Amino acid sequence: MKVEVISIGTRLLLNDILDTNAAYLSRYLREAHIPLICKVTIGDDVAMIMDVLQVALRRADVVMMIGGNPTLLADGEVGQAIRQAIQQTDVAHWQHLGREHEKRRGFLLDAGPKTIVCFPTNRREIAYMLTNEVLPYLQTRFPLARQHQTLTLRVVGLAESSLHERLDNLVIDEGCHLSYDSFAGQTDVQLWATAVTTTLAQQKLQRLQQAITKRLGDHIFGSGQDQLETLTYRTLNEQQQTLAIAECNTEHALCQLTIGRETTDVHCVTAVNTCAQLETYLQLPLAEQQTHIPDPATWCKNAAEKLRHKQQTKLALLIVNQKSAGGSLILVAL
Repeated sequence: MKVEVISIGTRLLLNDILDTNAAYLSRYLREAHIPLICKVTIGDDVAMIMDVLQVALRRADVVMMIGGNPTLLADGEVGQAIRQAIQQTDVAHWQHLGREHEKRRGFLLDAGPKTIVCFPTNRREIAYMLTNEVLPYLQTRFPLARQHQTLTLRVVGLAESSLHERLDNLVIDEGCHLSYDSFAGQTDVQLWATAVTTTLAQQKLQRLQQAITKRLGDHIFGSGQDQLETLTYRTLNEQQQTLAIAECNTEHALCQLTIGRETTDVHCVTAVNTCAQLETYLQLPLAEQQTHIPDPATWCKNAAEKLRHKQQTKLALLIVNQKSAGGSLILVAL
């Protein structure tokens, strides 16, 4: 099985932003012992995407595309280019990738003996799709001589450097190794096991998981498809707790994770976007509409307490992105 990666985006082409998603894919494929033969970067142009895809399908078994607009199969530029490249108009059998509540999802389809995988640009979702959907599918469609098994352990409360220290002298079986992926305050520890049969690989993986769990303990909050926010909602429900969330200057990043989830335990104040709006909403003493808060710790503590009373919840969480000329300071009050 040979793979080619196509990164789509004019900003990537002009070097306005670094292509960290392609770098992540490259590292993941190497860990999975899947040969990557080529990486290409192109702009947001349907004709160019179609041309590059046709060339890629001639030399690779699997083409992985990142970017464009894969969420709109019928109207997005990636969907248009694929239909034209493989002369296929029926999209009914294209397989959706990713979690249903996510706004940006990917898709997968077979074009004869070849497979096309399209990812959104959210790195967290790429990691989820690769481990839980894409890799298992490709292992079935393109069997390898040796069997590879993988498992993701979700870790929180430890920096990646601390994880390396705790697991540095871990004794593991031959054919096993670890990789790490950090984002959004948590780290995924990817466990890999290779053997001549699936059963042997699974046994190696189980022993490795037990050894890591013994060292990391409660820092592991889940595995596989588990998500920290899902576990949080479940714990709130089990303990009959309610939580109010307000965010300032974050574009409601945390509240976005609640979209599409059926929960009455979490209340998001989406009408608030700035500190000034929060002060008005909570009827706090105005800080003269300043972007910079003179005493941020005290201000956040008072605002969180006011939020809890106003929303009539047992818990309140306030997140403030305080921007300045020197950068950003993230303030959190619970």
